[in-house]
Amino acid sequence: MRVSLPTVASLLIFVALSISLPGQQDASALAKAEAQAAVQQSIQDRFKDIYREKIQRRQPIENKAGSDNTLEGPADYEMLVSGESGAESEIHAAVNPSDDNNIVISPIRSEGVGGISMPVYYSRDHGQSWQRSDLRAGGGGGGDPMFAFDAEGTLYFSWIATGAGQSISLLFATSHDGGATFGPIDTIFSGSLRFRPPATFTGRMADKQWMAVDRSSSAYRGSLYTIFLELSSDPDDPAANYRGIYVRRKPAGSPSFVRESVQVSGNDFFDMQFAGIDVDLDGRVHAFFWGSREAGASADYFLWHAHSDDGGASFSQPRSIAPVRFPPETQNVSIPSFLPQRLHSSPQFAVDNHPLSPFRGHLYAVWSANDISSNLPPSMDEPFHVYFSASSDGGESWSSPQRVNDDVVDYRADHFLPSVAVSPNGSVLLTWYDGRAAANNVDVDFYMALSQDGGATLSANRRVSSAGMNINSNIVGFFGIGDYNKSVATSRYAVPVWSDGRDNNGNLNVYAAFIPLGSSVDVKRSVSITANAELQEVIPNPLQNDGIIRYRLGRAGHVLLDIVDANGRHCLTLEDSMREAGVHSRDVSLQQLAPGTYFCRLQTGGATLTQQLLIQR
Repeated sequence: MRVSLPTVASLLIFVALSISLPGQQDASALAKAEAQAAVQQSIQDRFKDIYREKIQRRQPIENKAGSDNTLEGPADYEMLVSGESGAESEIHAAVNPSDDNNIVISPIRSEGVGGISMPVYYSRDHGQSWQRSDLRAGGGGGGDPMFAFDAEGTLYFSWIATGAGQSISLLFATSHDGGATFGPIDTIFSGSLRFRPPATFTGRMADKQWMAVDRSSSAYRGSLYTIFLELSSDPDDPAANYRGIYVRRKPAGSPSFVRESVQVSGNDFFDMQFAGIDVDLDGRVHAFFWGSREAGASADYFLWHAHSDDGGASFSQPRSIAPVRFPPETQNVSIPSFLPQRLHSSPQFAVDNHPLSPFRGHLYAVWSANDISSNLPPSMDEPFHVYFSASSDGGESWSSPQRVNDDVVDYRADHFLPSVAVSPNGSVLLTWYDGRAAANNVDVDFYMALSQDGGATLSANRRVSSAGMNINSNIVGFFGIGDYNKSVATSRYAVPVWSDGRDNNGNLNVYAAFIPLGSSVDVKRSVSITANAELQEVIPNPLQNDGIIRYRLGRAGHVLLDIVDANGRHCLTLEDSMREAGVHSRDVSLQQLAPGTYFCRLQTGGATLTQQLLIQR
């Protein structure tokens, strides 16, 4: 159901004029009424988007057996359910700074008409194996999983949850064992969102939070910060209508968050979203967001940065980072089916707060946009690219935005949902979904680039997914791959993390690739963390002719084991049979393959696992 609100603005203008100007139309009163109507309309548009994403539930759409991978049923629904496996997307991840063998990942997982969940997957052996936490976050709706570690390894996990009586709250829980178990659930922000037929919303809520912990030696060490969009609407009370970027903080040693929100964006901003937060080694809190001080279809949007030197009690005036040429959400534009149906500029930000990094203190921003050099109005009818900017002076100045994706094709190819992460050695990892393989994003891969000089230059792009996927809305549905994605980096590896639908049937699984830093950028291994299987090792690797491939199955099932080349082309089938649960070894002879880089690929139970294989003679 798409809710249209064509008459809200005109009704508000009429009411305001009738009350304040009984006899004549005063120009200043008219301008004030129009401004109030625009604010109300903007808030209603934002509420409508949040309602569809986090509350509105839809009957799952099943795959058409033996068909062309299209789906029957309405195209407008929140999350796709395909078979017995729930689609998993909109992923966040984090690395324990006290032990980077400890990695945590959480997606939004569709549970069909029962709602959603946000499972927490954790690894204590640098991604060799994954377990699921005891935390059961989710239920009827909500989403936005988010992690933050403190310097000692305490893990905080937050999410948005909906409940009875239209409640929609921002919750969090704490883990002291790397994500295996969590303590009691507590509240960061309490709100509600209610739909009032035929076309309005009322309520107060927080949306799209981001978190960070002060890991410096400052007086605020251990403080936990959460930044979010806070908005309120009451069509009967214009004074209750507001929205802005706000921060709430949990001081070190306190079990709970301070209940007052601290404003970051300022009252002069008309529209805003996608806030980020991080803390540098001096304890300065850096807040970021996307937004505009203007209204209307011609509004110019920017990325913004502000900072706090008093532990989040107050923030400086926001300063612009870079322009973002992207169609405003208030246009309610139609998104082509070959794009993510929740496409946004989706900016992400990071601070290099690693003590041993040569670039400590640098700030980084990455986002998706139309060609920012164009003078034309932004449009969904032209490609989207990934852009990057860096600051070496704490945000006082930023480098000119540079395009990250290096492809040049003569057809429509898009690049979206970027992520940025900083390794303890100062390497900057940028990742994104990339449609360069075929026109109109028919075959989308996951790509990465590195900067190892503080953001001054970027490496050539590298594909890290070993198979592409089709993200057309007829396959992955309205929610699709979500609103954001988060990759991470350890002291030794870049770790791209993404939602992968390579089966092209609507099922989305969480994948992670482990890529050594400080050497040639090659995929060491790519694993599905949600699969009930593990591709363990190739012995020897590199090999000349003969070797052994070992894999583990969590349950019995059909196994397809083959070799593909670096471009994903099938080279050799090694096994195509049913196997029992347990560890299996397969002797292989690869004499017929030329020397080079290949991937061993294991497909079982709807999951695909890969591991790099080198042949040297």
